[in-house]
This record gives sequence, C-alpha cells and structure tokens, in this order.
Amino acid sequence: MSGHKLRKETTCLNCGHQVKEHFCSHCGQENIEPRQPFHYLFTHFFEDLTHYDGKFWKTIKFLLFHPGRLTKEFLTGRRMRYVPPVRLYIFLNFITFLLPVFLFSNHDKAKPKTFKEREQELVTGIETLKKAKDSLGRLIATPQGLTGDTTAVYEERLRDALEEIEQDLADEIRGLNDLRADTTNFNRSGSVINIGGGNVPKGVHSIAQLDSVRKIPGKKMSKMDYLFAKKHLELWEYGYTNTQISERVRESFIHNIPKALFLYMPLFAFFLWLFHGKKKWWFFDHGIFTLHYFCFLLLLVTLLYFVLFFSGLAGASTLTKTIEVSIIMVAAGYSFFYFFRAHSRVYGERKRVSRLKGFALFIINVALILAFLLGLVLYSFYTLH
Repeated sequence: MSGHKLRKETTCLNCGHQVKEHFCSHCGQENIEPRQPFHYLFTHFFEDLTHYDGKFWKTIKFLLFHPGRLTKEFLTGRRMRYVPPVRLYIFLNFITFLLPVFLFSNHDKAKPKTFKEREQELVTGIETLKKAKDSLGRLIATPQGLTGDTTAVYEERLRDALEEIEQDLADEIRGLNDLRADTTNFNRSGSVINIGGGNVPKGVHSIAQLDSVRKIPGKKMSKMDYLFAKKHLELWEYGYTNTQISERVRESFIHNIPKALFLYMPLFAFFLWLFHGKKKWWFFDHGIFTLHYFCFLLLLVTLLYFVLFFSGLAGASTLTKTIEVSIIMVAAGYSFFYFFRAHSRVYGERKRVSRLKGFALFIINVALILAFLLGLVLYSFYTLH
C-alpha cells in the first residue's frame, strides 16, 4: 500500500463517488492528496512498475524458480497477485537496457587518435627534441666564462640533459617506426569479423586501395566482403586497433541484446501457435507464455551482466575465466530446463507429446536465435562509429 498522505475529504476527485476506504470502490483511484513532493515523481515511477506491496518480489520469485506458474495463474484469471506480464517485460527490458551503460561503458576513455594525428605528433616531438639536442651541443662546445669546479659541474649537468634528450629522441623515433610498420602489418591478422566475410586483402591499407583492388579482374569481392573490409579500414584510420574494435563490438553487442529479444518475440509466439491446437489455445495465450519466458531470459541476462562485471574486476586469470564460463553454462542449461518445464506445465499435454513438441520448438528457436545473434554481431560491427 502507498505511503502517500491521504485526503481528509471522502469525495473521489476522479469520479465524484464517496470513498469509504483507501481506494474508490467505483473507479479504483487512490484517495491521496493531488499535490506531492518532487521526489514523488520518481517513487511513483518505481512503485507503479514494481508494486512494492509485495507483488513484484513474489512475481520475480515465481518467474525465476517456478517455470510456467505465472502463465498458468494469469490464464486462469488469478492476476491481481502478480505484476502484469506487459508491465513486467517493460520494466525488465528497461533495466537490461540501462544496466550495461553503467557496468560496461567506456565513455570515460579518450577517443583514439588517427594514424595521421599520431604520426604528426611523433614527428613534431622528434623535431623539438632534435632542436633541443643541437642547442645543448652548442652550449657544451661554447665556453661560458666559468672557471674551476663550476665549469665541470655545469658541463656535467649539460651532458646529463643531453643524454636524456638523446634517449627520448631514440624512443620517439622507435615509436614512429613502429607506427609506420603497422600500416604494413595491419591486415596480417585478418579482419575482426571473419564470419560472413570482411577480411581486408593483403597489401591494402586504405579505402582507396580497397576500391582499386575490387576493380582488378580475378580479385572480385562480394558486396558483404567489401562493406565489412571497408568498415574495418575506416575504424583503423580513426585510430582503433584490432583489440579496441573487438571491445567495441562486444560492448555494442551487449547493448543490442534486449532489442534482439524484443524483435524475436513474435516469431517465438508464432511457433507456439503453430504447434498447438487452434481451438483450445488462442494466440493471446501463446503471447502471455512468450512474455513470461522472455522476462525470465531478460532477468537471466541481467544477472549474467553482474557476473561479467565482477569477473572483469577480478582480472583475466584462468580461475576467473573458468568460473565465468561455468556460470554461463549453468545459466544456459537452466534456460533449457526452464523452457521444457514451463511448456509442460502450461500446456498440460502428455509427457511424451510435450517433450517431443518442446524439443522441436527448442531446436527451431535455438537455430533462429543463433542466426539472430550472428546478425546482431555483424550489425554491431557495421554500426560502430
């Protein structure tokens, strides 16, 4: 029940009927003061979504540990005890979409410099150091009118400074040579994404060269190969290394998971409709099952986000990676078990028939979801900017 201040008047502000208790018996509106503190805007938002009177936590408990129970309860009419499926999905989708922004965002990192910017910076640094070296050389060669120990100390300090400048100069020249060597070695490791094409041809270091190679007879590239090779070159020209591109693809992929699940929901419900009796089960019923199952998946993904976050904090040790992979495998196995258990409980068919249909549905959906995820990886890479 809400903790907001009740009105002393008993006339409902919404419909004009008398309010005998906390809520109007005619329209259901809560009889609270219409003007509230500013923080009410935020508390009301979360109360409306989560129902802090116990509905939300009861719904989450049943969603995680009682496969199919929420769907059965909803379809049999027992609905007031739980958060409605559409509202639950919107809330979990909001959390799943927002969470990676806080856990995996790298917006605090400085934008990488382009190859030309880095080259120019190194060239300018080398020229500055050369001028400083020449100036020190002239100071050492030219007597300063000092005598005795003072001259020796002065020259020693100048030589130490010259030695430091020569070391810095050597480091800068080495860095410039390594940077220029990257243009030759850039594409030896291949493209970040090999699935679906996109490898940068050997000897190609710019989009202009890629366009030239594409026109050579016998060197034809498919449109997909060309688009992804071009994207890879664009990212490299902006200063991103293969490792950085991989990290950006991973981050973009994580952000796009909720979108992929949302787009796949109608297909999931369609196959449920296809495999079950049209007279006994309406498409609405399959839609409720789909909403609850995808709410479960979103909740599972949210929990896995925390696993990946804490795994990243713990470092890239073998033990950490083993624990991370083990938890992901357990989560995948539980989602497999969850689907079969929920399907059996909701549709109430004989075990053999339920398992056969469940297995067929699971195989179809896994194949399609993998295709969706593959498309999502390619989309995440191609839309990097």
